[in-house]
Amino acid sequence: MNWEAIAAIGQMLGSVAVLVTLGYLAVQVRHARSEARRSTTENRAAVARQLLLLQVTDERLNKVYMKTMDGGSTERAATFVGRMGLSDAEAKTYDVFQVVWWQYRAGVINRIDDLPSGEKSAFDATLRLSYQPGGVAHVWYEANKSLPHINPDAVRYIDNVLARPG
Repeated sequence: MNWEAIAAIGQMLGSVAVLVTLGYLAVQVRHARSEARRSTTENRAAVARQLLLLQVTDERLNKVYMKTMDGGSTERAATFVGRMGLSDAEAKTYDVFQVVWWQYRAGVINRIDDLPSGEKSAFDATLRLSYQPGGVAHVWYEANKSLPHINPDAVRYIDNVLARPG
């Protein structure tokens, strides 16, 4: 074998190595982009939950919130007042509390395929228990699931869980 043949083989192996490296980098960039998107989504939901929980648990902030509602019932709060016997203030507070739960549940549903099967089964059972007909969370869910800011994928998932036998 002469030196030219060895050089040609080396050059070919170098080219293959470069192509493999570029392929690996492309996969890594795609993975990094996906993780950044997931992290942003989870962070947004976590901040929303914290702010809404603060609104429910901080008495002064809750009073200010009630004043901003003009003292009247929103349509959703009216559902709770009429069907669950809550006062207007209780209904509005409960509405915010359920929004916090919704943010959490929608975030889990967004990554449901990443859960181990046991955790997924437990999560689904909790959804059934929470949103079963007759409960106050079910009333909240039915009153809110068609709103434009409610994640339609999460609604479909919950509706499918509720339709399956427990």
